[in-house]
Amino acid sequence: MVMAVRKPTMEEKREAARKLILDVSMELFYTKGFDETTTRDIITKAGILNGSLYNRFKNKDEILVCMVHEGISRIMGEAKVLMAQENNILLASSFPGVIQIYLANRSERIANILYRVYCMWPAVEEYVTLMLGWLDEFLAGMGYSSTDPETRKLSMINLLGSIGNTVGYYSHGGRLPFREAIKIHINEVALSLKFPVADVDAIAKRLEQIVGSLELKFLGHTLSEEIPELSRIVE
Repeated sequence: MVMAVRKPTMEEKREAARKLILDVSMELFYTKGFDETTTRDIITKAGILNGSLYNRFKNKDEILVCMVHEGISRIMGEAKVLMAQENNILLASSFPGVIQIYLANRSERIANILYRVYCMWPAVEEYVTLMLGWLDEFLAGMGYSSTDPETRKLSMINLLGSIGNTVGYYSHGGRLPFREAIKIHINEVALSLKFPVADVDAIAKRLEQIVGSLELKFLGHTLSEEIPELSRIVE
């Protein structure tokens, strides 16, 4: 008896097209550069019609923001259990920024992509929502109370500015060792979110160990692997 092959639903087709656009854009932004990539390049490489792209994304800026946001969100989601086990609010709050600093430290091309996102206000607003949601995951469980919403929002915007500046530093050839960049970031987190600072060196060392142990991917690359021709970690 021959089993009938189920046809994909319209929603499945739309999601497949969206994923194809993101995957193709990821490759082009990484290899060719964001500024040098046009929507025509994406459409041609994906083998789709104009409408398939513009029905899902307004422009390549929106593609970039979506691609990076989903990549960072995925990493954060997969690390939640591990962060909870650490039971250290400063460590957990520093983790999202540390991941981005790690990526920027390893690859100037990825740093360029991340920095471009930080230059877009809609992307910053999405980051604020993402990071505040992450923070709320740990605050109550570790006995911390939240400040009023607007204070929290502005504090997070200030912190994101610090992360964006560090990413920009690496995108323009900065070579400060990863551990030192982590320590600066931890202090910025404590200052922005008004957390007590204790043993920054130990927290930085632990975060470095955690990031190095993760088998997580961003823009098609596994974090713990060498990025071909682009790895530039300074010990």
